[in-house]
Amino acid sequence: MAARFSWVVWKYESIAYALTLKHVGVLYQAMYRTATALGLFPCAIGGCDAERFAQAVPQRRLAMHTFMKGAVVLLLVPAVVGATAQQKEHAVAEGATVKLLLLRQKSVQKELELGADVVEKIMAFTHSQSEAAKKIVGLGEAERKEAFEKLARQNDKFLTDTLSEKQGKRLHQIMMQFTALTQLTKPEMVRELNLSDEQVKKLKDMRTEARKALSELIEAKERAGKSEKLAKLREETRTKILAVLTDEQKAKVREIAGPPFEGEIVFEEPD
Repeated sequence: MAARFSWVVWKYESIAYALTLKHVGVLYQAMYRTATALGLFPCAIGGCDAERFAQAVPQRRLAMHTFMKGAVVLLLVPAVVGATAQQKEHAVAEGATVKLLLLRQKSVQKELELGADVVEKIMAFTHSQSEAAKKIVGLGEAERKEAFEKLARQNDKFLTDTLSEKQGKRLHQIMMQFTALTQLTKPEMVRELNLSDEQVKKLKDMRTEARKALSELIEAKERAGKSEKLAKLREETRTKILAVLTDEQKAKVREIAGPPFEGEIVFEEPD
């Protein structure tokens, strides 16, 4: 048994590590109480061969599941996305991380017209960053924070050095589209669009509902009909968002969002 740390990070961000330790405590308690009730003598030992465990678990598939859970966005709202014109391309680490995950997608690589050498460079960099992040998790709080900030700076630099200005701009638009429900409720976007308190509340409630619905869809064991269900969820959410925004607000976000990205995003590797 192991923690899906990236999932916890997606939802709880800075408290993810502490929360994971609490989850371990809850699990241990449940195991000890159950074993004791059965008249057993439990002894929990935390530890394993990390390399062998990584080989046994389909890490890339897990990463794509995690990505899709965090990117409720343009899959749900293809035409209603955007960011302020003054917003920096890589202002936050979360944005850079999503961009790197997107760059691993063949559809995004095609959209940006990336050469084979650049794609190889991207795959190698993201793999190395993933491995580095795994080692950071076990550090103390101060060291961990500093290490993650260093990774974030490396991510930003890699994106700047690897992509042209045109490619960087388009990738940013795609990233914003894939995180639309989150972006629309950010303070700077609220000010930019002059959203009312009622509109913000509706969008936040919608974000919660969309995350839950998408999570259930991804976790469903039955594969049949997933694409149709996702298309339906996307259209329903898009309609709801359009209903919340005024005509002026819709025109503004469309103006700064760029053309909708229509490429396929693979969130589950084929067997």
